[in-house]
Amino acid sequence: MVLDQLRYLAFLDGRIDDAEAEHLNVTGEMVRRIKEHDIATGEIVLGGSRAYWEDLMAYNPVEVAKELSIPMLILQGGRDYQVTLEDFNGWKEGLSGRT
Repeated sequence: MVLDQLRYLAFLDGRIDDAEAEHLNVTGEMVRRIKEHDIATGEIVLGGSRAYWEDLMAYNPVEVAKELSIPMLILQGGRDYQVTLEDFNGWKEGLSGRT
């Protein structure tokens, strides 16, 4: 999601300049490394260690929320680029049997 968010922010003015493009390329390479678990022991990539990213990728918040019996408030703003409508729809679908 970090790469999508950076692309969104870079394109707010309608174009991506050379510096923004380079930043997106570097970040894209870091994201690739995270997805492929290409992180050395002790190395930090985008603020996290290999163990952090592996744990985060294994975590499914909707599945965890299904097991909770407490009230939950899940919000999404139409222009929100951090919690997209696609994310919100995943929550709605995953918790569809709840009030």
